[in-house]
Amino acid sequence: MRSVWGERFQIAMPTTVIADTERITALYLAAGTPIKNKSTYRSDRLPLGDWEMVDDVWRDDLIRINYADDAHATYAMWKGDRFDRWYINLESAYQRTPIGFDFTDHVLDIVVRPDPAGWRWKDDDELTRAVALGLVTQTQADAFYAEGKRAIARLEANRPPFADGWETWRPDPAWQIPSLPSNWNFIE
Repeated sequence: MRSVWGERFQIAMPTTVIADTERITALYLAAGTPIKNKSTYRSDRLPLGDWEMVDDVWRDDLIRINYADDAHATYAMWKGDRFDRWYINLESAYQRTPIGFDFTDHVLDIVVRPDPAGWRWKDDDELTRAVALGLVTQTQADAFYAEGKRAIARLEANRPPFADGWETWRPDPAWQIPSLPSNWNFIE
């Protein structure tokens, strides 16, 4: 799973496939997984200036759930053995590559504490800044908000993935933490 901006990588994460059908792709990312992250991630998450890809470690267990044609992924996230939250990451639909999936992050996110009524927009200030800097247009930003509202309507109606029991799913304890393939940074 790689987050790309144009032909530049922002993050690369080895994941375990739980489901991959025409309707749904679900990928597991274990806490403690070695990943590649952009060197400027902690200081500025927008795709600005120069950065290198550096070694990092993923901190929480999560499942990335993406339905075909959605412009967002829904994460089910755990802290240890405790379900912690839902997280809706607004992003492009997955693009298949020979080694996995690529997507472009749309900056805006939605955090949902375990109680679905407890949701809030996240990073709307970053999206405003991205528009001001010309990284995305106001029309694109409006589309990201519209997609977020579609995801919130799904949440509030308790429709999949929120009604599918993902918050009780746990990985097979025999699974090993995967590593990135040596060609993780190829460009088609």
